Amino acid sequence: MPDIFSHLSYGFIGAGSLCQALLQGFLQKTRLPKERIFLSSRNLSRLNKVSERFSVRAVSGNEELVAGSQLVFLCIKPEDLVSVVEPLSNQFNQHHTLISFLAGVPLSVLKKLLPQVNRLVRVVPNTAASVGEGIFAYSLNQSDSGLESFIEELFSPLGPVLKMREENLSAFTVAASSGLAFVLEFMQYWNEWLENHQFSPQLARQISTQTFLGASLLAKEFPKKSLSQLQLQVASKRGMTAEGLKSLNENQMDSILHYAFEKCALREKALRKE
Repeated sequence: MPDIFSHLSYGFIGAGSLCQALLQGFLQKTRLPKERIFLSSRNLSRLNKVSERFSVRAVSGNEELVAGSQLVFLCIKPEDLVSVVEPLSNQFNQHHTLISFLAGVPLSVLKKLLPQVNRLVRVVPNTAASVGEGIFAYSLNQSDSGLESFIEELFSPLGPVLKMREENLSAFTVAASSGLAFVLEFMQYWNEWLENHQFSPQLARQISTQTFLGASLLAKEFPKKSLSQLQLQVASKRGMTAEGLKSLNENQMDSILHYAFEKCALREKALRKE
């Protein structure tokens, strides 16, 4: 990571799960200086716990955070946007870079709230960033090749970083951000089935985790092979695996998943309207 990152100041507004995942990833995978990372939250108990856990600086309020930070990360809930950002409008200036992680909140809304901020970035992460295996998509409010390079270098230690048109961020959010929870839901089914067959919870989790990890690594290692081709290497005709896959098709698992994805996407649209 270039030395420029060690000379900047970073402010995180909000100390919830996403903020903690990002802090863990940054502090484990990069050389961001802890003494130049500031944290604010209206939940004082959480603020103190998180600042102690990561040895970063808790500040007394958002105004102090913005005044002392060059990069400001919005890690709050979408419904709290106006109440948090509007009182800070006079604290921001053209030298700030604002990075928003708010699902469903377009850059145009951020620009309306903070017209003096020229560098606005909307980033969609997932919480696997905490272990350096996340994936990120981002959009800018205006063309800026320097800022693009900066964002990609900043987040790339935590996972692949993809530039996208803003209208594509909704689908990415469902597939990659919310999608992590869908995958973990399936892993729970694996665990439960194994435990029902007399495996200990620890062993069931180990088997489930390695199975999902192995499938992901196979897909990553052989990008020229379709997922169906990789599947055929496991499922021989009229074999036990093929019989199980047939049952999934008969029960319209694909329709169930598509419906879940669409429900998730509809909720993202609702957040945008709100």
